[in-house]
Amino acid sequence: MPVVDFIHHVFNWFGALCLISFALCYLFAHHIIKKPAITCTKEQVNDLLFYCVIAIVVSGRLVYVLLYQFEYFLIEPLFLLKFWQGGNSLFGGILGVILVVIIFTSQKNSKIFSDRATYGLQLTDFLSVLAPVTIAACSIGDYINGEVLGRVTDLPWSVIYSQDSAALPRHPVQLYQFFLEGLTLFILLLFVNNKVNQLGLATGLFLIVYSIFHFILGFYQELGLFRQVYFSVLSKEQLLSFPLLIVGCIIVFWGHIKQINTFIIEGK
Repeated sequence: MPVVDFIHHVFNWFGALCLISFALCYLFAHHIIKKPAITCTKEQVNDLLFYCVIAIVVSGRLVYVLLYQFEYFLIEPLFLLKFWQGGNSLFGGILGVILVVIIFTSQKNSKIFSDRATYGLQLTDFLSVLAPVTIAACSIGDYINGEVLGRVTDLPWSVIYSQDSAALPRHPVQLYQFFLEGLTLFILLLFVNNKVNQLGLATGLFLIVYSIFHFILGFYQELGLFRQVYFSVLSKEQLLSFPLLIVGCIIVFWGHIKQINTFIIEGK
């Protein structure tokens, strides 16, 4: 049975891998994704990616502290700024990216809401393909640092984390996240982005598939000190998956209706 023991106390693997993922996103944005379908210049894409990185870090940290360590934050407000101590919420990162997209969309020279909504979904379709890259890197960072531990199991691929004081064999849930929320989701969205022409489909599928994977994997995660339980079985992260799922379904449906209306107008 493997024992996970990296030099996490002298090197922030999570932060380093996040930086690597941001660099990969930049490369993918300009060289791998062939059909971004957004009316932006290269400089605008660079600005979009830069501000999304800032939003993911800041908003992710803010939401993590407010959701999971709010009481400690009231005692020690500077804890919010201690990024190096770990703690980041992907849901907060998503909210940060949405805020960036809204700001970029507001700069579009159009007073028609549907035009701005279309432009906003073009941006989120583009960004949705890149999101799993960061999720995959963060999952590996969590695995190395021994954060977000899995529940105890006797399965042959279980691991023992050196950070776990109980030294019990656990699900390598971070690797599950890497393969499902990272690699699998990236391949799916890359295919959709390059082969299917429907506004909002990549965005909607990201929210739908990610929320389903995240909900399922929640049953393999140890609840821990800051993970509250609802209805005896569900964690806060699992409950937050439901709004993402609903929004994703609405976006896919809206994009499909818009495509049908476009075909009717064009006489196809």
